[in-house]
Amino acid sequence: MIMTTLDFNLMFFMAGLIILTRIMVSLSAKQNALYNVILHPLQMFNLTLIAFLAIQKHLTKTNVWKGRRI
Repeated sequence: MIMTTLDFNLMFFMAGLIILTRIMVSLSAKQNALYNVILHPLQMFNLTLIAFLAIQKHLTKTNVWKGRRI
């Protein structure tokens, strides 16, 4: 998403905001900030995958809960 702007200054600014937000949240929750920043791309990939699968199951009516189709 960041790469679609094709403007280095804007890409640097957006990446900086993401990193600073992750650091501030980590510090307020007393977690390791570096670890949180490093895992951010993996977290975003997993979130995208879960959202895609949820939308796909909703559109194809294949949601199953406790053995029953919803």
